Amino acid sequence: MNAQWQDFLVKEGAELQDGIVAHFGNPAQECAVAAAGNVMVDLSHQGLIGIEGADAATFLQGQVTCDIREIGPNVSRLGAWCNPKGRVRVTFRVFQREEGFYLAVPVDCVEDTLKQLRKYVLRSKVALRDASCERIRLGCSGATIEERLRQFFPIIPGESDQVVQEGSSTIIRLRGPLSRFEIFGEIGTMVKLWDTLRVHTAAIGAGAWSTLEVLSGVAVVTHATSEAFVPHMLNLPEIGAVNFRKGCYTGQEVVARTQYLGKSKRRLYLARIAGEKSPRLGDPLWVPPEGEEQTPGQVVNIAPAPEGGFLVLAVIAVADVRRGEIYLRDCTGPLLELRALPYPFLEERDGPL
Repeated sequence: MNAQWQDFLVKEGAELQDGIVAHFGNPAQECAVAAAGNVMVDLSHQGLIGIEGADAATFLQGQVTCDIREIGPNVSRLGAWCNPKGRVRVTFRVFQREEGFYLAVPVDCVEDTLKQLRKYVLRSKVALRDASCERIRLGCSGATIEERLRQFFPIIPGESDQVVQEGSSTIIRLRGPLSRFEIFGEIGTMVKLWDTLRVHTAAIGAGAWSTLEVLSGVAVVTHATSEAFVPHMLNLPEIGAVNFRKGCYTGQEVVARTQYLGKSKRRLYLARIAGEKSPRLGDPLWVPPEGEEQTPGQVVNIAPAPEGGFLVLAVIAVADVRRGEIYLRDCTGPLLELRALPYPFLEERDGPL
């Protein structure tokens, strides 16, 4: 995190853990406010990879699931980078500013992603770097957050994945049931924006923001679940993170085969788990046996639930969802209370699963 920005946040009451703003004094209250009110959050738990050079667009196009030709000053996309077997190494949001591209990934994935991506550069005119400290990142959400942002920016994005470039700032509208935005900018601008919003907007930590991310149904793959899933298991086609007409990229054959040979046997689902003990990333799920080998799925993302307990995004076998009861870890674990995602499965657009 930028040292000057960190000093500013600490003066605002931020409690830091491992360089990330965990909360502003009351995590439970922040979670409740995030679900119903206007909030703002430092996004230093999100890293940035900068990609520049004459071949930057061509290089990315040959690596990731989304179509880089669609990316421009006013358009961003969610996407994934897969291994040759079509397993997702990391998920990201890609956007463009001036001549360069940026991949927003979990901060703990930056170093390894850079290391692995550089193996594919070869003779391409591409420069990759850790850009995490180059720009301040702020997240905003809420029922009237658009009105508040317009006090500072004359124009804000109107649809999901749209981008507005305003001076030194980049504003991206996020997917999900609530109005949410990510804003990237210089520290002076971000301090002024924070001061403008603070009157009608509560400051929250990364934990409360993760609640909104899980409710959006957008899976985030980190080290704990890297290379565990193909894109269809994470609902990436549903959220526009996979383009099946873009041509070849690493892992494309497996991803395309899954798409054209039939329905995926596993999907990403949203659920609540009661109790005070948090699940762990990658935790297995359990269903009552029916004489077949059990491979029901595992936990991908976790966040505190506003009403208590935890929200999870979990990859679960579709057949087990139809059958009913699904438990965390084993038969003695808590029951998953399935909830509706903010988007339909692709199959549901043509008929029920």
